[in-house]
Amino acid sequence: MARVSVIVPVYNVADYVADSLASLAGQSFKDFEAIVIDDGSTDGSGALARGVVLRDERFTVIEQENAGLSAARNAGLARATGDYVCFLDSDDRLAPNYLERLVGAIEDSGADWVSCGIAFHSEPGRDGEAEAPILHTGMHGHLKADWKLPEGGRPERHELTDWRAVVRHYPSAWNKIYRRALIGDTRFDEGMNYEDHAFFWRYAAKTDHILRLPEALYLSTQGREGQITRDGSERVFDQFTVLERLEGISAASDKAGRTEALSRIATRLTLERAEAIKDRARRARFVAHARDWIASRGYAYDATLGVPGWWIDLMEGAVPVTVVVPSDGAENALRDTLASLARQSLVETEILVVPDDDQALPGSQARRRIYALASERPGVSVIAGGQGVEGARNRGLEAARGRAIVFLDAGDTLPPRALAAWQGAMRAAGAQVALAQIRMGDAEELNPGIHDRSAIPEARLTSEAGFRPRPEEVAVLHGHPSARMFDTGFLRANRLGFAPGFYSSTRLLYAALGKAQRAVWVEKPPVRLAIRPETRKLWRAPLSPAEILVALREMAADPDIAYLETGTGGGWQARLWARAVWEKMNFGQYGTEETHEVFAAEVGELSTEVPGLTDAVALDPFIGPRVRIAMGLNVPEPEPEPAETPVTETDAEGEAG
Repeated sequence: MARVSVIVPVYNVADYVADSLASLAGQSFKDFEAIVIDDGSTDGSGALARGVVLRDERFTVIEQENAGLSAARNAGLARATGDYVCFLDSDDRLAPNYLERLVGAIEDSGADWVSCGIAFHSEPGRDGEAEAPILHTGMHGHLKADWKLPEGGRPERHELTDWRAVVRHYPSAWNKIYRRALIGDTRFDEGMNYEDHAFFWRYAAKTDHILRLPEALYLSTQGREGQITRDGSERVFDQFTVLERLEGISAASDKAGRTEALSRIATRLTLERAEAIKDRARRARFVAHARDWIASRGYAYDATLGVPGWWIDLMEGAVPVTVVVPSDGAENALRDTLASLARQSLVETEILVVPDDDQALPGSQARRRIYALASERPGVSVIAGGQGVEGARNRGLEAARGRAIVFLDAGDTLPPRALAAWQGAMRAAGAQVALAQIRMGDAEELNPGIHDRSAIPEARLTSEAGFRPRPEEVAVLHGHPSARMFDTGFLRANRLGFAPGFYSSTRLLYAALGKAQRAVWVEKPPVRLAIRPETRKLWRAPLSPAEILVALREMAADPDIAYLETGTGGGWQARLWARAVWEKMNFGQYGTEETHEVFAAEVGELSTEVPGLTDAVALDPFIGPRVRIAMGLNVPEPEPEPAETPVTETDAEGEAG
C-alpha cells in the first residue's frame, strides 16, 4: 500500500494531460499511487494518459462514462488506499518536490491537512508568449506585501476554530494533502459546478487547524477553455445551491463567526462567477440575484476576502465607473475608444459620449456620426451640452452616475481589465485618485505617467496602500486625463472640474491631489494613447509662448494649486513651462521653419518671467540642450544630458503633461 493516493480526474484535456502526469511521475517522493479517472473524454485524453504512464506501476487509469468532475474524484476516493490523499487537476502540474514537502509537513507535524502556495500560469497570448506566473499564498485577501513564498519556507499553522478563519483559505481540493481517515465518507457533491467548496467546508468542520507551506508548489493553469471557473452559462447559478449547502454545513458546526464568514464567502464567490459571464443579460440577472440572495439572508456585502470595490458597488446597486469621452465627430477615433470600452471586463461601466458643441454642431454630419457610433454599442449614452473639450468633460462629470470617473480622449484605448483594476486599487487604498501608466501609439514601452520617477520614493509609489502626494511629487506627474481615475463624489464635493486653457487637465489633477488624502499608482494595465493627428489636436496646436505663459499664470492663481508654491519653492512653474516648450518645439504645427524660429525666440524673451526658472532648478530628465538653450539656460556639464527625445510621435507627452 502506498503512503499517498493521488487522484487525477481527466476530461478533454489532451493539450495538458501529458505534462500533468509527467509532473506527478517525476516527483522526488516516490511512494504514491496515482488513480487516473478518464471521465468519458472524447478528445483522446484517456489514451494520452495511458501512453504517458504505460510502464509505471504506480499509475492506474480507470475509464467511466462522463459523470462530471465530482463523480470522477469520488471514484478515485473509493479506490484510494494511501494514508494520505491529494488531488491533481489534469490541466495543472506539480513542482518536483510537491509530495515530498507536503508529506513531510503532515508527518512531521501531525497536522490534519496541509496546503501550499500556488503559481497561476496563464495561457499564452496571441503572440504565443505566456505571462510570468502569478504567485499566491492560497489565501484570500492577502496583499502583495503579505505574501510569503520562499523556497523551503517553514510551514505555518492556521487555527480554524472560527468560520471566518476557514474562509480565508482557497476552497480548492487541489494544493492540499488530507488524511484519508479524516476524509472518511466525505464526498464531493455530484451534478453541479463548484464542487470543491462543500468538500472543503465539510473537511474543515472536522478539524481545528490547517498547516500551510508558503512556497508555490502547485502550478495551476488559468484561462483554459472548458474550465469550470470560465463557465459563464446558466450553470453559474449553481453557486447559490452550493452556498445553501455551506449554510447547512456551518449550522451543524460549533465553530464561531458563521454569519460573517458566509457574508464574506458569498460576496467572494458570486464575484468569481460573475466575472466568467460574457452574456450581458445573464450577467445582469446574476448580479441582481446575488444582491437579493445575500440581502435576503441578512448577510453583508463584505470585501474582506480581496473583493474589489466595483463588486461591492454593484451589490449596493450603484454604478462603479463612468467613462466620459468628448467627441468632435472624428469617426475612427471614437470607434476605437468605444470598441475598447465594449471589451472591458467591468461591463457595468457607464459610458457617456459628449459632443463638443464647438466642433460637432447640433444637426451636423459630425453630430450624426456620434449618435450612430454610440448606438452600435451597449451601455453608451450621448449627452449634449458640452462646449469645447473642457466643457464636454465637465458636462460628463455633471451627469455621471459612477462612483469613480475616467476622462478618455476619443482614440485612446484601455486593456480589458483596466477599469476594474484601477477602480479596485483605488477603493482598496481608500484613495481619491488612481494614477495609471501609459503606452503611446503602437509602442510597447511603458511610460509610468511620471516625468521624473526619481522624485517619488519607490516604496511610496508601489505601495498598495497608496500615498498622500507631496507637492514635489505632484509636480512630476503626467497630467493627461486618460491615465487617471477620480472619485466622482470627491471631485464634486470639492467643486473641481476642467478650467479652459492649455493646462486644463494638469490643473485638475494637481488641484485634486492637493485635496486628496491618498492617491494610488497602478502598475498595470496601462492606457494606450492614440497619436493620430485627429486625436491629438492639443499637442499640435500652434500656440504662442505668450498664450502658454498666460495659461500658466492662470493656473498659478488658482487657490487649489497654491500648495505647490510653498512645497516646491516655485519650481513647479519652471517644470511646466519647460514641459510645454519641449512639447511645442517637437510637435507644434507652426507651418514653416521660420515660425519655429519665431517661437523659440519668444520663448527666450518670456522665460525670464517664469518664476523659479534658473540653471539650478530641477527640470524633467527629457528636457535636453535645445530646449534649455531656447529658455536661456546653460547646458549642464560635465554630466551627460539624457538623450533628448527625438521628434517622433510615439514619444509625445501631450497637454504639457
